[in-house]
Amino acid sequence: MKTKIYKTTIALLILVALIAVYQVKLAPTKVGLVNYPEFLFTKIAKSNDNKFITVKNIKLDELNKLERFDMLIIFGMGIRLSEEGEKEIIKAGEKGTKIYLQASTNPRLKLTNVEGEVLDKITDYLNNAGSKNYRNLLSYIRKVIDKKSWLADDFEDPQEIASDVLFHIDEEVAYEEVADFENYCLEKGFHKEGAKKVALFTSIPGPFNTNRDHMNSMIKELEERGLNVYPIAAFRGRLSYMQEIKPDLVVYMPHGRISMGGSPKRMEAWLKELNVPVLCPVSVFNRHDEWLKDKQGMFGGMLSQSVTMPEFDGGVVPYAVFAQFEDENGYLLFQQIPGRLKKFGDIAEKYVALADKKNKDKKVAIVYFKGPGKNALVAANMEVLPSLHNMLLRLQKEGYNLGDLPSKYEDFEEEVNRKGPVLGPYAEGAFDKYLQTGDPELIPAEEYESWCKEILPEELYSEVEKKYGKAPGTYMSVYKNEKDHIAVARVQFGNVVLLPQPLPGLGENEFQLIHGAKVAPPHAYIAPYFWIQKGFKADAVFHFGTHGSLEFTPGKQIALSDYDWTDPLIGTAPHFYVYTISNVGEGMIAKRRSYGVLQTYLTPPFIKAKANKE
Repeated sequence: MKTKIYKTTIALLILVALIAVYQVKLAPTKVGLVNYPEFLFTKIAKSNDNKFITVKNIKLDELNKLERFDMLIIFGMGIRLSEEGEKEIIKAGEKGTKIYLQASTNPRLKLTNVEGEVLDKITDYLNNAGSKNYRNLLSYIRKVIDKKSWLADDFEDPQEIASDVLFHIDEEVAYEEVADFENYCLEKGFHKEGAKKVALFTSIPGPFNTNRDHMNSMIKELEERGLNVYPIAAFRGRLSYMQEIKPDLVVYMPHGRISMGGSPKRMEAWLKELNVPVLCPVSVFNRHDEWLKDKQGMFGGMLSQSVTMPEFDGGVVPYAVFAQFEDENGYLLFQQIPGRLKKFGDIAEKYVALADKKNKDKKVAIVYFKGPGKNALVAANMEVLPSLHNMLLRLQKEGYNLGDLPSKYEDFEEEVNRKGPVLGPYAEGAFDKYLQTGDPELIPAEEYESWCKEILPEELYSEVEKKYGKAPGTYMSVYKNEKDHIAVARVQFGNVVLLPQPLPGLGENEFQLIHGAKVAPPHAYIAPYFWIQKGFKADAVFHFGTHGSLEFTPGKQIALSDYDWTDPLIGTAPHFYVYTISNVGEGMIAKRRSYGVLQTYLTPPFIKAKANKE
C-alpha cells in the first residue's frame, strides 16, 4: 500500500513538474493588441509564423480578462478608455502582464510598465513596422519578456526603415534616392524611357504600415497603363521627391495634408508651378459589405483626414477604391473594391492624356443648368448663355474645334434655345415641334439598354424599370424607323457639345427634384450622361452654373460606390464644375459626390441702391 502511495506521489510530482516546465518553458506566449484598427492588427498577426505565439485583437469592451495575457500592446491614438477599462489594464499589469502603450494621444495615460532596453526595443520594432520587424517583435516578446527560450525563434534587432523612401511591390525594396529607384525599375522592366510619371504618395512603409496587397494592386494598375509609377512613403521629404521627379500626375492615398511634415506654403507654391492634377482615391476603413449599406459613407476623423485635409492642397476625386475584406482566416485586409480600381485607373489615365492631346482633338461635353419650359438660363449669380458663349469663344481661340459656332451672341442664343430646351413631361405639343426643329440625338432603346447593363448594377437598373417602365419610357421617347428611341437634347459645335441638364425625376415639384429626388432618375436623365460616356466619348465633362442636380441624385454623401447614382452617371472622364464662390456648402457636395474640379466665379459686386435718402 505504501509503495502504491509512494508511486502515485512521485507520479503527481512529476506531473506537477512537467506542468510547471510547460508553463515556464513551453506554453504559448499570449500577446493582446488592445484598440488596434483591424487592418493594423491583421498586419501584425499575419507576420507571426510561430504556433507557440498567439496574437489576439482586444476591443475596449473586452478588458475583463487581460490577466491571461503575457504582453499587452495598446494602440493609444484616439483611444477612449473608460475608467473601468483603465483599472482593468492596471490590474493586469500588477498581476505580471507586461504593457506597452503605443502612439498615445492622451498624455494622462501612464500604462507602460516596461522600461530600459526592453522599452527601447519594442519602440523601435513598432516605429519601423513592416512584416519582418513585427515577426522579430513577437519572437523578442516570447524569448526575452515571457522568458520562454524553448520553441522560440531567434530574433534580429529592429530593422530601421527610413522615413522617406521610394518602394515597390517587393517589400524588401526601399530606396532613398530617386536615381537608384529609377535604375531598379528600368532594370526590372517596371519603367519605360519617356513614359509619363505618376507620384504615388502613401504612408507605407511607415509606422502605420498595413497589408501591402492593395497598394501593390494600385501600382500594378497604373504600371499596366504604361505609366512610370513612383510609390513614395515620405514625411518631410515629399516636396523634395516631387521636385526631383517632376510628375505628370500626383496620386495621394490621403491621411492628412500632402504637405504634412513640411511647409504647406512651399508645397502649395510648387503644386501650382507643377500644374498637374492631385487625385486622392479613398480607402474605406469599414468592412466592404457594411460600407455598401452605409448611407453616409465616411464621417468624423476619417472624413477629415481622407477628404477635407487633402482638399487644402488641391486634392480632387475622392474616389473609393479600397475597403476591408475578411480573408479565409477571419483577418480583415484592405483589398480593391471589385471593378473600382480599374475605373480609377481610367480616371488617372484620362487626366494624364488631357495634357498631351491637342486642343483641336479634345472632345468636351458641357452640361448647363436650365429650368423646364420658358424658364431663363440662369444659375446662381451668373447669366448662363452669355457666360457660356464667352467661354466657347475663348476655347475656339485656344485651338478647340468649335465647328460653326456663331460669333454673334444673338445667333448663339437662338440656336441654344431651339436645340437645347428642357421640356416638361406633359408638353407633348412642344416635344413634337422640338423633334422637327431641334435636331436631338436619337439613341436607340436597345443601345441605351446595353449601356445601362454595362455601367449600372442590375439592382439600380431594376429600380428604373420598376418606376418608369422599360426603355425608352414615356418621357422624351420617340418611335422612328421601326425602333424606339430616347431623344437627347444637345447643341453641337465641332468637338464641343452642349446639353441641358434634364429633370432628374418626373413630378410637379421642380425645386425638390433638383435638390435631391429620393428616387431613381428616369431614362431621359440617364441617357444623356451615358451618351456622353459611350456615344460622344468625351475627353472632359463640364457642369456649367450653380447648381445642377447630378450631385444630389440618391446615394451616399461621400466615398460613393457603384450603387450611388452620381458615381455611374458621371463616369470616369475628368469633370470640371463652374460654381459660384458664394455657395461653399453645396460646392463641397459637387466636388465630393461628382468628383468635380471646381472653377469658381465671383458674385456680382454690391452697389448702393440709393433707395433711401442719405
